Amino acid sequence: MSAGGRSRPGSALGVRGHSLGQVIDQVATRYVDARWAVRYSMDLRLRRTA
Repeated sequence: MSAGGRSRPGSALGVRGHSLGQVIDQVATRYVDARWAVRYSMDLRLRRTA
């Protein structure tokens, strides 16, 4: 808990406090990885699950 006995907003929900830029970067990285797998992978199973 922070000063004053209050917890951070979102802490009860399990939110870790990442900045919006970090979240956008993580989403973009996952999208690029999945897009690459769909387009270029020779592994058909990977292509279907990406």
